[in-house]
Amino acid sequence: MLLRYFVRVVIPGVLGLAAIFMTLSQPLQAEFSYSAGHGDVGVAYAGGTALELHWHLDDGAVVDGVAISETEYEPGELKAIVPTSSNFVRGASPTWNFIGNSAGATTYYLPETDTPGAPFLGFGSEELLGAGFTGSTLNWTVSLDAAPAGGQFSMFNDFGSPTVAASTATGDFLFETILGGHSHFNMAFTQPGVYDVTFTVSGNHSVAGLATDMQTFRFDVTAVPEPSSIGGALALAGGWAFRRRRKRA
Repeated sequence: MLLRYFVRVVIPGVLGLAAIFMTLSQPLQAEFSYSAGHGDVGVAYAGGTALELHWHLDDGAVVDGVAISETEYEPGELKAIVPTSSNFVRGASPTWNFIGNSAGATTYYLPETDTPGAPFLGFGSEELLGAGFTGSTLNWTVSLDAAPAGGQFSMFNDFGSPTVAASTATGDFLFETILGGHSHFNMAFTQPGVYDVTFTVSGNHSVAGLATDMQTFRFDVTAVPEPSSIGGALALAGGWAFRRRRKRA
């Protein structure tokens, strides 16, 4: 009788608790969806030769369908939603070849201007002000680690006469932003699907020398999702389990 109870009740219970513990102990990757409002790929100084790339979302940014207060996330905790409704038709001029698709093709993008219903995502390094960095710019490289079939990623300014910052289709992988400042670009994607974009940033510190960091950020070209039960509940409760509470300097 005791053996039967042990086999039917105790062992399944222990195994169930172990499975729950293992699930909770695994790092969540791209758990939350950022779908509107202002945010940055932020750059902070971690000390020595290390910079620290992260998501930095401002007051009113929408995560899992809920407007949040200013919050920072690790790169793998969040993904930016590129709504399929935010698109343009690629022009026929060769100046648009950097996009990586054919003339007349639908191209999905995050606008460089604040547009309702889409993330207003920039690159911000205000956290480096007063941290001992020299020069006027930060240097960046971009690479595409994962993408749907035919997927290319590019960044540019000005639809009238596009100025290309980066393009995975043409091999323009290097761009700059203002040290201690703020930059916005149109971010273009050629196909619906999930893109893992890796950014590497570097700057010169007056004492430590060259400081750098490399992190992968996820973008999902899709219809804007409904709030998730976990993310929405945490937001409404006023706290995110994985957020960092450092404010921009």
